Amino acid sequence: MTKAGLDLSINNTGICILHNNEYKYYLLTSKETRALKKANHPRFDYLTYNKTEDDDENIFQIKYKIKSLIAQYNIEHITIEAPALQAKGRATVSLAGLNYSIRQMLKELGISFTLVQPTTLKKWFSGNGQADKNLMCHCWRMLDPISKELKSIKVDDLADAYALCNWNA
Repeated sequence: MTKAGLDLSINNTGICILHNNEYKYYLLTSKETRALKKANHPRFDYLTYNKTEDDDENIFQIKYKIKSLIAQYNIEHITIEAPALQAKGRATVSLAGLNYSIRQMLKELGISFTLVQPTTLKKWFSGNGQADKNLMCHCWRMLDPISKELKSIKVDDLADAYALCNWNA
């Protein structure tokens, strides 16, 4: 079965896909940086979208890119990090909208999905429900050496996506 983990964000969505017993990573971002251009690994790629001031348009573009990956890999199940319960501010409204939009798309496509609370994922993956980004990345490095080869880019979204992809609790 091909499955994926999605760490959703308007700025940097981390995607980990387990396909044919190999992990493939994507960073879906609104900014193509020099570091991303230099990150050269056969199991990593990045996708960009044209971020605007209109969150609805941004969500639409992100959803379209994720839908393309689902079709490309014939993904059958996706685990998504649920919106944090204590989150506040305008960005949380956009993130909740993105999360809901992706879930609706998965229902329309007939793809099963699981939602996992961030603290539950952190506890399961690292042993600490309050794990920071460094600890999550450290745990990922212990399990997949690709993280050592992607030193120049921000990898915490990919670490979370890997944990979500492997969620089986």
